[in-house]
Amino acid sequence: LISRGLIIPEMMPATESTTGQEVVSGAGPMSNADLEHFLRKGYLIVPSGVKPEVHESIKRSAVEIVNRGPHAAAHLGDDVYPAIPELGEVLYADKVQEALKSVLGEGVMLHEHRHLHLSTGWEQMW
Repeated sequence: LISRGLIIPEMMPATESTTGQEVVSGAGPMSNADLEHFLRKGYLIVPSGVKPEVHESIKRSAVEIVNRGPHAAAHLGDDVYPAIPELGEVLYADKVQEALKSVLGEGVMLHEHRHLHLSTGWEQMW
């Protein structure tokens, strides 16, 4: 989470999006158009450049946790990162870090709150 919205890593190429929403352009710092989109919409989809297999592994791990029962995610508390270590490959991907630095500046740090939040497709706007 960022003070005003989300920067969302995505595995789709920079020119595609399954949702039809705008995605960040090329590598490097965000363009003015990308930053404007983030400020207006409150989110920006960032192609992480991480292999689809990593995203599938993250999804499988999250689904396994959820399938353990309604309180499994809550039981993890803020320990979702150790439970799904592949998250680091996405969170620390160069393109994701560049997008975060464009908004927050150098010295971006991952907050220790790393809870697995459950949602359904209809709750997501991206």
